[in-house]
Amino acid sequence: MYTMQQMSNMTEVYLQVTPLCNWSDSDITRLTEEICPGQVYAGLLLGSFINIKTKTCEMNIRDAARTDAEWILHHRLGLFRDSGASEEVIDETDALTKRYLTMNWTDDFRYFLAERDGDVIGGCGLSVFRIPPLTRQRTGLMAYIFNMYVEPKDRRNGVGRELLNHVVGVCMSERVGVAILHASEVSRRLYTSCGFTTSESLMHLPIRNGGRTTIASGGSIEQM
Repeated sequence: MYTMQQMSNMTEVYLQVTPLCNWSDSDITRLTEEICPGQVYAGLLLGSFINIKTKTCEMNIRDAARTDAEWILHHRLGLFRDSGASEEVIDETDALTKRYLTMNWTDDFRYFLAERDGDVIGGCGLSVFRIPPLTRQRTGLMAYIFNMYVEPKDRRNGVGRELLNHVVGVCMSERVGVAILHASEVSRRLYTSCGFTTSESLMHLPIRNGGRTTIASGGSIEQM
């Protein structure tokens, strides 16, 4: 295992460490404030393995405020357009998102904006929630990363990676045990290169609004 001093002498390290939730506050402070000041770092596990990369950041990444709601909407609709959603779906998403952004959405999630030369070039959302602690996840904190979007003209320049590094860094500082996300075919390569893996055990069930979801005897979903 590398010591904190050895880590400070490296620009890129792959190391095995104790689970992040077992790190002392002083170790996390040193990692986030002393070893990599003004730099971006990433860690995926957030359990037993951490891949840390440091890279001087050419852009500014900041927390979005309620006055930045227009960017969240812009990025969200951009994601749907990129995925090939119909105009009907985009229009409905537009209305639903606008309604949501009139509420105090900062209670539900954090949104991060990437800026270069004063222009917003991308963004990413983060929601943190808690479950009962596990032996490998002692804080019980989990994070859902979503709404990752980079303006078309700024793609393939490392913006998405910098945003992801920043969000994962926030997860580390808040002692999140695991981060999850939904990956499109286009973004899968980025997430994989940053340490995300596909889980064979994670499942999901759409709970339909406007009706009751039931499970038929054959396992199919029916609407009441």
